[in-house]
Amino acid sequence: MKILVHHRASDGTYGSSLITVVLLAEGERVSKNAIAVIMADLGTEGIVRSPTAWAIATTLSSPPSLRAVLSA
Repeated sequence: MKILVHHRASDGTYGSSLITVVLLAEGERVSKNAIAVIMADLGTEGIVRSPTAWAIATTLSSPPSLRAVLSA
């Protein structure tokens, strides 16, 4: 089954959205919902990437005072 082939080729990271894109690029007539149902029946799922996982957090151990910033 092509869904499992692409899921395994992605090391289990592709979910229904990306597998749908890949299958459509190959000329298959599929929908995201149909792929999601089939993947759920097969017990496969992709990795959910949280937007906060990619956020850059910068902290200063001693932030400058407002007066120091304005006078610079």
